[in-house]
Amino acid sequence: MSTPPPSPTTTITIEPWLADVLRRQTLVTQKVNHHAFARLRDLAPDAQFALAGIYRDAFAVMEAIGWESDPDSGPVDVPLTAGHVEQLYRRRYDLGATNFARLDALAEAATPEVAATIRADIEADRLAGQALDRLFAEYDRATST
Repeated sequence: MSTPPPSPTTTITIEPWLADVLRRQTLVTQKVNHHAFARLRDLAPDAQFALAGIYRDAFAVMEAIGWESDPDSGPVDVPLTAGHVEQLYRRRYDLGATNFARLDALAEAATPEVAATIRADIEADRLAGQALDRLFAEYDRATST
């Protein structure tokens, strides 16, 4: 069995603050897909390869940006594949959907402390969504040239 070639990448340069958001959201994509490993042997070879691609692409991003935040670092070059960007689009959708659910919870918050926590979570996800939107714009710009 031959190993298929790696997915084509587009490299973009991002600032450290955007790398932090990308790091967190990339780790979430890995977590979200972990359940498939429990039944990996039951998957067809093409499904195994697709799952491996999700992790391969995510690990390439993590290796490029680093595993820990470094606010003093300069801009970093990040290799993105279309598959990883698709995973990030799913994360972007989830961030928005979660915030809509939180708005309902905010209306029913039992205490001011709970309401403050919900507001902080909404704001964090709103900012992460905006950062992903910027990342998508950079990626689209890089792939359209």
